[in-house]
Amino acid sequence: MWLSSAIGLPISILGLVSQVPLRTETPDTTPTTTTMAPATLDFDFKKGPDVFSPPDLVKLARPGTGVANSAGDLLIVPVSKYSLNDKKNHKSIFIAPIESTVQPLEVPFANGGDAFWLDDRTIAHAVDEEEGKETIKALYAFSVKYETQDTASVVSVPESPILVGKFPTSTAANFRVNSQADTLVFSDYVFSDGDLKAVKKHDEEWENRGDHAFVYDDTFERHWDTWVGPKRSSVFTTSLKKGPEGKWVLGDEFINVLNGTNHQTPVEPFGGLDDFDSKGSYIIYTTKDPKLPPAWHTKQNVYLIDLNDSSKPKELTSGKQGATHVPILSPQGDKAAWVELDLDGYESDRGKVVIYDLEKDVRYTLTQKWDRSASELAVSALSARS
Repeated sequence: MWLSSAIGLPISILGLVSQVPLRTETPDTTPTTTTMAPATLDFDFKKGPDVFSPPDLVKLARPGTGVANSAGDLLIVPVSKYSLNDKKNHKSIFIAPIESTVQPLEVPFANGGDAFWLDDRTIAHAVDEEEGKETIKALYAFSVKYETQDTASVVSVPESPILVGKFPTSTAANFRVNSQADTLVFSDYVFSDGDLKAVKKHDEEWENRGDHAFVYDDTFERHWDTWVGPKRSSVFTTSLKKGPEGKWVLGDEFINVLNGTNHQTPVEPFGGLDDFDSKGSYIIYTTKDPKLPPAWHTKQNVYLIDLNDSSKPKELTSGKQGATHVPILSPQGDKAAWVELDLDGYESDRGKVVIYDLEKDVRYTLTQKWDRSASELAVSALSARS
């Protein structure tokens, strides 16, 4: 049993303290000499043909996700490779035949940018450009030639890129071509008015506002290492089609299809091209439930927009689900699919594949009894032709 003194210390501890004599002699102030190992000034990584060193790791080429054309015979793969000499990332794309062992063709992108297919033999390149004192995104197109010469397949780019059009900002990204509707669908960041062409003016007003204060009425204040500002992500459409001379032309009107909905997609901070899809007259997308605080809930709803109908987006989810991912549309535009989690707030739940028949207005879970979690979806070419 412990007994305590009036000052709150155990009596046994007080007794121990009383037995320790006070030090009264003068301490020895003679400096102590410490012997240290000699510093090694020269250092280098071990090298050799059989050694994989850290510099080798840094210099490795880093390929992205390959994307095939609609014909299924060519593939473009973005590649990034860091140079230790000029301390810079060099970006390019490789164009490779899918059913051939021919050497892929590398197309360097000195200024970076995004590449995507316009059709089976045309690649688009979206890249930042200086226009006066501003930086905007420009869209170029170049053709690809794929032929067989003396029983060998050859991939080439016979012509220089041609300017297709320009975007009002430098932040346009996540490009999807809807060839059935002659439309380019993409994402960008806009202020509360939703006007893409007004972003530059609002950016200047924001930079010259005279202070650095910003009031947050709700969370999130920050997404990982990025503070949330006054702009939000949204989805836009503009026309993209071949002109009378066979040249691609980008429209100059940019329609914010989510304006007035309080919906934001791609979903921050990891959302991207997988958060929306477009086929025929439809756009399908996933977004955080606008009625719930986004920082406290993982629930996401899936919506469908009819480009020929000005009514508000139609929700395809049941309202009782958790997060949703990778919504897609069939090429015929008659079915939609996405990956769905059952519970709101449960980020590691099993991802189930949900199918929505747009013609019959019926939703059903395809993988209810499958003990795996789906992550990505695609419609097979056989299904597209049936």
